[in-house]
Amino acid sequence: MNTAGSNLDQALSQVVTASQQITTVSGQISASSQSLSESATAQASSLQEVSSSLQEMASMTKQNANNAKEARSLAEGARKTAGNGVDSMERSRKRSTVSNRLPIQRLK
Repeated sequence: MNTAGSNLDQALSQVVTASQQITTVSGQISASSQSLSESATAQASSLQEVSSSLQEMASMTKQNANNAKEARSLAEGARKTAGNGVDSMERSRKRSTVSNRLPIQRLK
């Protein structure tokens, strides 16, 4: 019976040791899971910031494109206005040249 008791003590001792090892490994797995979770949360936050920045850049690019279109339209309008001014000046010059050739009539 002594041998059976000794074997039982040894088996229980092994069970206790295995339980302690399982507890230790479980704690390590839990700590690793927590660390992984925190890293994933940080990455998700960074990804959201990047996404927000990209959206802002896209909006700014669109606004710049709209501003460029408006500037082009204004430049075209200014070009037309300048062309009209040149045409008007040319007509005035021609009229002036023609009127200088006409004899001056004096009122009596």
